[in-house]
Amino acid sequence: MEYLIALEEGREVREGATDKPKAPRELLEEMLEVQEALEEAKAEGLGGEAGARLREERRRLEERYAAEAVSVVARAADWDRLVDEGGDRRPLLEWFKQRLATRAYLRTVIDDLSDALGEREDQHVSHRRH
Repeated sequence: MEYLIALEEGREVREGATDKPKAPRELLEEMLEVQEALEEAKAEGLGGEAGARLREERRRLEERYAAEAVSVVARAADWDRLVDEGGDRRPLLEWFKQRLATRAYLRTVIDDLSDALGEREDQHVSHRRH
């Protein structure tokens, strides 16, 4: 999808050549609360209730991350229809960009929670933080 967005906007498609959209404000506010809970849990220790709370937050965010992917795939047919009809794709393009920004931000917070819990599955992540 990122490749398609770059092509549509006439930008270079090499990695790092595009400016990524910012995550929606309401998501940032929600993630700030999660980050605060993470900091509190680190201060108190990650055992017991604090660790369980962080695991539950991570589970909830992982579900949201997956739902964002489903919503992007579901709109692919809308994109194809607009291309075929010569319709205005800009609103849908912006929607895709916001969904991808949301996913990137969620991934970062999920990874932060996993790191704090010592449960990170992929220690060789090559993405940049957003």
